[in-house]
Amino acid sequence: MHQIPLFLPSNESERLNTLNKYEILDSEPEQAFDDLVALASYICETPISTISLVDVDRQWFKASLGLTEQETRRDVSFCQHTIQSDGIMVVPDALEDSRFKDSPLVTGGQKVRFYAGVPLIAPNGMAVGALCVKDTRPRELTEAQMDALKRLANQVVGQLELRKQNLALEQQTLTLEDQANIQKELLCHAEQAEEDTKKAFLSLAESEERFRAFAENASDIFLMRDIDGNILYSNQAASSILGYAPEELLLMSVQDLRIWPDVCGVSSPFASPENGQTTTFEGLLRRKDGDVISAEVKVSKVDLQGTPMFFVIARDQTEQLRSIEEMRKGEERFNLVCQATNDVVWDLNIVTGEAWLSPNQSMVLATDKTGATATKDQWVDAIHPDDTERITESLHTALSTGASTWQEEYRLAKADGTYADVLDRAFVIVDDNGAPTRMIGAAMDVTNRKQSEQDRLDRDRADRANLAKSEFLSRMSHELRTPLNSILGFAQLLEMYQPTDQQKECVGRILTGGKHLLGLINEVLDLSRIESGNMEISREAVKLVHVVDEAISLTQPLAMGKSVTVVTDPSADLNLFARADRQRLLQVVINLISNGVKYNREGGFVHVGFSTTDAGTVNIVVRDTGPGIDQELAHRVFMPFDRLGIEQTQQIEGTGLGLALCKSMVEAMHGQITFTSEIGSGTVFKVELELAKEPEIEVGHIVAAHSVHPSTATRLVYIEDNESNVALMASLIESRPQWTLDVAMSGRAGLQTIFDNPPNLVLLDLDLPDISGYDVLLQLRANPEFANLPILIVSADATPDRIARLLAAGASGFVTKPFKIRDLLNDIAYLLSVETDYAA
Repeated sequence: MHQIPLFLPSNESERLNTLNKYEILDSEPEQAFDDLVALASYICETPISTISLVDVDRQWFKASLGLTEQETRRDVSFCQHTIQSDGIMVVPDALEDSRFKDSPLVTGGQKVRFYAGVPLIAPNGMAVGALCVKDTRPRELTEAQMDALKRLANQVVGQLELRKQNLALEQQTLTLEDQANIQKELLCHAEQAEEDTKKAFLSLAESEERFRAFAENASDIFLMRDIDGNILYSNQAASSILGYAPEELLLMSVQDLRIWPDVCGVSSPFASPENGQTTTFEGLLRRKDGDVISAEVKVSKVDLQGTPMFFVIARDQTEQLRSIEEMRKGEERFNLVCQATNDVVWDLNIVTGEAWLSPNQSMVLATDKTGATATKDQWVDAIHPDDTERITESLHTALSTGASTWQEEYRLAKADGTYADVLDRAFVIVDDNGAPTRMIGAAMDVTNRKQSEQDRLDRDRADRANLAKSEFLSRMSHELRTPLNSILGFAQLLEMYQPTDQQKECVGRILTGGKHLLGLINEVLDLSRIESGNMEISREAVKLVHVVDEAISLTQPLAMGKSVTVVTDPSADLNLFARADRQRLLQVVINLISNGVKYNREGGFVHVGFSTTDAGTVNIVVRDTGPGIDQELAHRVFMPFDRLGIEQTQQIEGTGLGLALCKSMVEAMHGQITFTSEIGSGTVFKVELELAKEPEIEVGHIVAAHSVHPSTATRLVYIEDNESNVALMASLIESRPQWTLDVAMSGRAGLQTIFDNPPNLVLLDLDLPDISGYDVLLQLRANPEFANLPILIVSADATPDRIARLLAAGASGFVTKPFKIRDLLNDIAYLLSVETDYAA
């Protein structure tokens, strides 16, 4: 085997002397050091950690986690290198490091692959050992982990110093107690017979010599003063600590040292303790240079030949208090880290079942206490009943199979009765026999994270559903409107060619059926858009009298055909405004009036009124004199496609979508619609909307059009792949001798036709076999020669978003299939700046 050389520091002798002064080698285990190695393993996520003290030819472990041996040879150790480093020493992979690849700690035994250690530097600068973490696999530490390891090393040194000071204090206390007993015994004997005086004085001198030997070698301040506070004696430690020369102190009184509280004046209760008694207190002493030190002060009174004398012993606790403060700050930082990371740290004693919990335990546990302890049974009781069996079995398996780590996710009861989703992770600590004794872990509240993930999944599903619905609506709009365009278009052409009465009746039936089907399609699409959130609602101040008058005007032909009179309430306020979308509100009012007319008796009435309410809203009320609605059917009134059975008894046109669409539109405008009905007396529908103020300026709707110069040449190009629609358009244009029509059955063919012979106007479908009509539009507008060419979109894909996108891209207008021939002719004539007539 390759022998690894032993590297000795240049200050080895002084270093070993410093280590031996701690009197810690081969001492019993101590909880403070055990906790520090456990915390190091937890922070660095390693299975092994040690506090290694480097002796002459060995490294001895004051505390260790994950190891069974108590010491190893120094010449094969990692720590012999660490104590000679300036800071943390990290070995990512020992097999790749020439210093350690042949070490028996790497090739056998512990099989160490990763090592990180921080030297333990005593106050005199000597490195007595190292705090190190190890792993059996190569790895790296994060900056935060290395910083935490350094801080923990400082805590180890603080514990060593504190332990050293405590040992010295105990020894000095014993010595002082022995000396006090001796002095007491000598003083008692001093009152004996006069013949023993010489012997007593001799004993006193010997005692004084011993006393001086002890005092001069003590590390604490030792003073002797008289009843007036004058210092009669001071030891070497007093000069070293306070900064005064011995002769300076003999010229001073204890008042000059500014001890607080005042134990120097005669009036102080501490100044005159009873003989043989000692008064102890915490005080502050001011040094010669002005610095203040903290001290534990003891004052004792004795009588020497009838003269009262006072012994003052002061122990400098500045460093000790600083170490305690550092530990307090370290604990505070630990608590803050727990709170910042949302982790509850716990330490479970597997043998006793008791557990320590970090102060932020109330974040995930059913308690409002802080820094409390709990038991394993209390933890099990807090687990959600559906998770209890799984978690307890998982924990039992980890402990029985010798697993070094454990991790589970489950639900845990909180103080408010709800459950938190927690991610729990832990290390298992075993004894020398491999039996598990402790588990140290951290539970993280992941409730918000899981809820966020679930919300994101729900949003994604909803977005995909809305996208699929929008695409379906777009496709259905095109597929249904395209054939209807041909049907209604040719029927309108037939109607224009002066048909016979029989032909006119047939054409009328075609137009009626087609319009009914188109209305059904429009209502289904509107309802679907509202449900999917794709219908744009623009709420503004709408004057109700204008909407009602327009609705009555549009439904008047239907009312006259049914001999029903539609009237407005003469007492209605004609200057009321509602916050609504004007077009959608008009659609709602038309639908309600139409229903009131269709389901009325001959000679009946429909009353329309509007008024304000005390709640700051406005009501539109439509009252009819029809047969009324049975109360048992009231819950079905606003259901889509439900006509309440009227289609089985009366031949009244309808789809059952009108009221469902009204309800959706009113609610989209932040309003509500209700109804009341009485059999034989009619039905009243009420639409309640937010009341709006009258606008100061009423702005009309402006539609911008392309500037087109009149031209005698009227050549049109129609880009369309549907033969029926092409035939319809050709028949329509043939009836206009002043117009000519060229047809292209694809987008690229249409572009070529336009480039070869520029037309006066382009009629453009969107759904083409090669490229889309949108791409054709973009290519034409990108060419300066066709920047002002009128391009009229003729398509069944008439969603609001699609129309807005096309107009923004430069379309001159949009005609929805099925179109009305008169409307199409008007649009063409407008864009060509010519007049037209409607004669066949």
